[in-house]
Amino acid sequence: WGSLTLTLAERFPNARITAVSYAQQHVDYINAESVSRGLSNINAIRTGIRKFYSEGQYDRIFSIDALVHQSNLEKFFERFASWLK
Repeated sequence: WGSLTLTLAERFPNARITAVSYAQQHVDYINAESVSRGLSNINAIRTGIRKFYSEGQYDRIFSIDALVHQSNLEKFFERFASWLK
C-alpha cells in the first residue's frame, strides 16, 4: 500500500521517489497520504511492471512483491539495470 514509499519520502526529503503499482487503490492511498503528510517528492504511477518503462535514471530500485509473479526474471533484471545510474 505504499508504506515504503511514504517512509522513504519522509526520511529522505531531498530524494525523488517514484512508486509503481498495478492497483489504483494503492496509488490513490499514496497520493492521499503524501498530501496529508505534506510530501511533495513522490510520483505514484499506476501501471503493471511489465508495462512500465522509464527513460529516467535511478540511484536505487526496490521491488516488493512484483518479481515473484514474473516468469522471466533475467529480462526484468536487465530492464532494472538499464534504469540504474
